[in-house]
Amino acid sequence: MPYFVLSYQIWYHCKLYVRCISSTNNNRRRSECVQPNFYSRYQPNVTSMLSICTIAIPFLLCASLVRTSFASHGAEDRLKQFYHRIEKSDVKHCPDKTKLLPKCTECIPGLQKGAGSETCDEFMIGTKGFRKELKRLTDARYGDKPVADRPFGLYPCKYLSDDLSAHSQCLPIYSLCNNVLADLERPDFMFRQITFGKMMSAPSDGIPPVRNVMDIGSYYNPINLFLSPEVCPESVVVIEPILDALSAHVPCASDSTKHTHIMILPVTFHYFVHIAASFPKPDTVVCIGCDAHYGPSRKMLETTFPRPYTLYLEYPSDYEPDAVFEAMNGEEKGEKLLFKHMIQPNTTETQYTKRVMKIIQFSEV
Repeated sequence: MPYFVLSYQIWYHCKLYVRCISSTNNNRRRSECVQPNFYSRYQPNVTSMLSICTIAIPFLLCASLVRTSFASHGAEDRLKQFYHRIEKSDVKHCPDKTKLLPKCTECIPGLQKGAGSETCDEFMIGTKGFRKELKRLTDARYGDKPVADRPFGLYPCKYLSDDLSAHSQCLPIYSLCNNVLADLERPDFMFRQITFGKMMSAPSDGIPPVRNVMDIGSYYNPINLFLSPEVCPESVVVIEPILDALSAHVPCASDSTKHTHIMILPVTFHYFVHIAASFPKPDTVVCIGCDAHYGPSRKMLETTFPRPYTLYLEYPSDYEPDAVFEAMNGEEKGEKLLFKHMIQPNTTETQYTKRVMKIIQFSEV
């Protein structure tokens, strides 16, 4: 039986029971009560019964959410499906997979050669430090029950405080369930990637088709995983220090004679700007969950890449550092706002809850 249905039935019978036993002076209401055998065998007082109901209903609701979340997470774990895909024989890597295609002579940015090693077998110092600190904070938040396959599944809570009480206000109802699913893996947060992915896959209203994509701070949801199979960009560069390095030519689903060069660079965007000229010039830049303090500033989004390009921007509107993004409305010379949409995921309200999605086109001036 679905847990939501069972929860409702428990709630209904709890209400009926309390109504019946509290109406001893109302003969008509008393006569309307049809008590199951359970009630005749077990007659607790009102307080005890209410206590049972109070515990049982949230537990079953939580079980229902966990069951739904695991089912969704398992069936829609696009990143895991992608990792399985790139293991197939038709995907091209360098003989040393830690090297960058096509020359296969340099380490994928974010990696470096260890002492005496011929392969790029360790993370750069900056990436290593970032991952170590984020893992520590994730472990502090989740304890011995981390999010499955998400060792850095900490977002979107404000995680830079060592006071764990500061994290508790960020947690949705999943906190009742030992935090088995991070907020950003929930459907109402994934709406952002799904929406932008659809718009990039079927461009209209002046939005050009994608050829070279740059995804800044993808978390565990790189935007290429949300594109239609018919879409085959020439390159996708993902800037995300929590993901493992990758350089692979993946055949297009629509035409196996073509491929997409997918690069996952475990570096910060602040590091990437110094090597950006070595990578394909993007015509599509994506920044979902953009953070002007720890990630790209407004100036970086507007000046790092040669124009023309289209920016897919999403951010929390009440987060103070992102106030600079609020002012980005395509009003400057060579800019045009193509899309704006506000969303509010169904979670505990924080400064990260109210969010804005924008598409801004930057043309040559």
